[in-house]
Amino acid sequence: MKGFMAFTQTDYELPNKGGGSYLNFKEEGKHQFRFMGDVYTYNRYWKGKKPFVYTDKSQIPADVDVSTFTGKPQIEHAWAVVAILKDKAGKPEQIGILEIPQSTVQKQLMSFYQDKDYGDFCNYDIVVTTETKPKVTYTVLPKPAKAATKDEVEMYEGFEGKDLKAHYAVEKFNSKLFEDVDPSELPF
Repeated sequence: MKGFMAFTQTDYELPNKGGGSYLNFKEEGKHQFRFMGDVYTYNRYWKGKKPFVYTDKSQIPADVDVSTFTGKPQIEHAWAVVAILKDKAGKPEQIGILEIPQSTVQKQLMSFYQDKDYGDFCNYDIVVTTETKPKVTYTVLPKPAKAATKDEVEMYEGFEGKDLKAHYAVEKFNSKLFEDVDPSELPF
């Protein structure tokens, strides 16, 4: 799968900022993933209990306050990628959309992506260690390079949600998804 992964926006730069088919690493412990496709980047903001997604900040309506909301930026930059969560033995366990809104995780991943010894995320597994005490922190480490297994490729090929551009289509996502949802119930 060498050379398979890319960012969907060719001029992408990491912003400088201070269950179901979704995967996450909220729980304390080690979480091993294999990225299986392009990283899709987007911006999200909340209006009440509903998230709105835009691929470019210029698409955000003028009436949205982009400064802060309850001490955090109201506009959240996030990544999404189809990934396989692995069990403690490193065997494929579940495939889904992994959303990464944490800038600390994005920065660590970007350093691997830009390093000639690592590069394409699809060529190696990523381990995210989540610690929740005394505060939430994330440590990201790459595993040694190893091609995706036949089982992993088959999981990816059979996954219906792999078209992230369609999944996050602004019109679809913003009009029907997450109507009257409590944000604390979401995986991100």
